[in-house]
Amino acid sequence: MKRLSSKIFLSHLLVILFLTSLIVVFSFRIIKSDYQQTLVNNLTSLNNTFQFKLKDYIIDNKVDKIDSLTKAIGKEINIRITVVDMNGRVIGDSESNPETMDNHKNRPEILKALNGEIGKSVRYSNTVQKEMIYLALPIKINESIFGISRVSYFASDFDELLSSLLIYMIELSLLVIIITLVGVLYFTRNLTKPINQLSIAASNVAAGDFDIKVKVKSKDEIATLARNFNLMTNKLKDLFEQVISQKEELNTIITSIEEGLVSLDSEGRILLANEMFNRIIETELVEGRKYKKVIKEKSFRNLFKDTLKNKKSITKEIQVNDQYFLTSSNYIESKNEVVILFHDITEIKKLEQIKKDFAINISHELRTPLTAIKGFLETMQSEVEGNELAVKYMKIITRHTNRLIDLVQDLLMLSEVEDENIRLIYSEFNIYKFIENVSKIFEQKLNDKNLRFEINSDDKNLKIKADIFKLEQVFINLIDNGIKYTDEGKISINIKSSKEYINISIEDTGIGIPENDVDRIFERFYLVNKARTRKEGGTGLGLSIVKHIILNHKGTIKVESKIDVGTKFLIKLPIV
Repeated sequence: MKRLSSKIFLSHLLVILFLTSLIVVFSFRIIKSDYQQTLVNNLTSLNNTFQFKLKDYIIDNKVDKIDSLTKAIGKEINIRITVVDMNGRVIGDSESNPETMDNHKNRPEILKALNGEIGKSVRYSNTVQKEMIYLALPIKINESIFGISRVSYFASDFDELLSSLLIYMIELSLLVIIITLVGVLYFTRNLTKPINQLSIAASNVAAGDFDIKVKVKSKDEIATLARNFNLMTNKLKDLFEQVISQKEELNTIITSIEEGLVSLDSEGRILLANEMFNRIIETELVEGRKYKKVIKEKSFRNLFKDTLKNKKSITKEIQVNDQYFLTSSNYIESKNEVVILFHDITEIKKLEQIKKDFAINISHELRTPLTAIKGFLETMQSEVEGNELAVKYMKIITRHTNRLIDLVQDLLMLSEVEDENIRLIYSEFNIYKFIENVSKIFEQKLNDKNLRFEINSDDKNLKIKADIFKLEQVFINLIDNGIKYTDEGKISINIKSSKEYINISIEDTGIGIPENDVDRIFERFYLVNKARTRKEGGTGLGLSIVKHIILNHKGTIKVESKIDVGTKFLIKLPIV
């Protein structure tokens, strides 16, 4: 890499050489042109002076006198003089015998002079065997031309003079270039010295040395730059110390929190992980490694990919090394990163499992005596006929016994569908005919309440693969709920299909669900209208069972409801 001083020096050198060459060339051309003109003027003056002395001899045609005068004057002024008559014959020459000389009528300068013009020519002379500069003038007497007088000058003398002049100009130019370059070198060093100091200081700052200062004695823009640089280093030092303090504080907070925390880039590389995360995965020194090499669970991989794809926060339960965690995955848009927080819910899951096991065990234990009680009640009903008070009490006992039996059955069903290891028995069937068959169970109830029932489908031959017995439980519960809470109007089911899903809506025109209760209706034992639910014989577990069966089929269920307008359940099932 070239230094700045070298670049400045070389650029100035090229500019100076270029400009100096232009000056020398154009100056030399101008001087040469001026000198040539001066020489022509001098030769013209000499020629005119010579003609003044020659005219008398020309009029009298004294050739000998003409030749003698030519030689005498040529010798005196050291210039060759030639006199030519109108026919081109040489009648006088200062250097040679005119009689031995060729006819000059075809010489270019003679031809111009014969036409009354000034003839100028630079050419080789066969007579003197040298290149000459010629200037010929017509000899006019009373406006008539009687001959031609020509003076000539050795071109070599003229060239030597110009060569000497050119050498002098080149020497002077070289001197000017040297002086100028010395000045440029001095200026360049003074300019680049503080810049070099700034460069060295910047390198030290980049290496972490914020105490370095740049001192410049000048009062120009570079001095201002140096002062600003010093101010910048002070500011950077303060900011750097602040960042370090904040980073240490953040690391302390991250390390001290009991939840596991990990930050990953878009490629799945771990950027940051706290001690708790290392304990969770039972590995240390994970930063900089791909998450696939330190945590193998598929659920974690899906969580990371879904967050990155959807660019939104996701909360999900995952299992890592026999521990359960409620994870909160957040997408950081500004950095295209994902931050995941692990909250240990292993104990909670254990308690839930204990509750489930208790519910299952107690349900199994209760089912047998309840069945026996129901049998004895049916036997006793025939024996108390006629006793109105006994019949009344028997009906109350029977109703509550049936409710207990339904509750036990629903608890067993809920425990079954909540089991993560549940195995569904898939079969292919016509969804329209399936719902039509389920609806026949409720014909009597629909007639008793004078309710209409509709099934609408864009394709009555549409087939789906699902667990037919589990799905039957879903529609029994939803249709039964619709009938229970609808006093007039209708129950309608609409079936629509897409490439990947079947969308089914179950809609009634009943009393509706309050807005505050909509988000909780799928919770176990949650009752919106407790008095009416108990009157209708509900257990509060039906919708929870429905939700888990739909989730087991990788589907979704949502609810929309308005008071005194009705309720709509929206089910989306994948076409397997």
